[in-house]
Amino acid sequence: KDKMDARTTGKVLDYIWRKLHLEAKYRESVEWAETCSRGYWWFSWDPEAMGRVEIPDPTTGQKSIQEGVVGEVVVESGSPFELLVGNPGASSLAQQDEIIRAKDRTLDYIRGRYPEKGKYISSENSRDTFHYEQQIASLNTNTGLFSGTAGFGASSRKDLEGNPTTVTVKEYFRRPTYEMPKGKYCVVAGGVLLKESDELPFGFHDLDNPFPCVEFCDVTTSGQYWGTTVLEQLIEPQREYN
Repeated sequence: KDKMDARTTGKVLDYIWRKLHLEAKYRESVEWAETCSRGYWWFSWDPEAMGRVEIPDPTTGQKSIQEGVVGEVVVESGSPFELLVGNPGASSLAQQDEIIRAKDRTLDYIRGRYPEKGKYISSENSRDTFHYEQQIASLNTNTGLFSGTAGFGASSRKDLEGNPTTVTVKEYFRRPTYEMPKGKYCVVAGGVLLKESDELPFGFHDLDNPFPCVEFCDVTTSGQYWGTTVLEQLIEPQREYN
């Protein structure tokens, strides 16, 4: 029975890996780590995801496969520019007491995910929040200089009338404490508190890393969260070699 369970679990993981394109997301997160110290996988749940379900006919009892709302795990690759850590002297997420994830989201995403309060959210120009991330996106890989697409990131987040279509969503995660045995979780966007819970998402509060996030680190540095990378260490030898 244990062998059968293990084989089934392996098949499920293989299916999820292919369905969610985790190989590409893994490479992206590792590349972030190689250039900027760390990359991330963020986990969440989409309750509105459609899927094929087996539904019995109430009259005949015969089962048929139909489309229905089943929900789905969501895995997002995250850059280090999205994460704010409470203690930059702790060398891993498992040692952090609190973190904040700040990410640009579309208004449609927010209003679909938080229907009760999402309607009060208005778009905003968050260009300054992700200034460095947008600079990296506009680099020309051939010359190492900024190309003529420097304004693409800003213009692509506007509608035909030039109005912003996104807003910065800030998620606050607090490790469990004596007063909050299951931690704390809050979501804020556009000055509106979209969600507040006295429990971390998905029941992760009793894990060493209670946050719904996995980090990929290039070089671990004692006493520092944001450390160096192999690419950074190669700059001087490469300059000398050239």
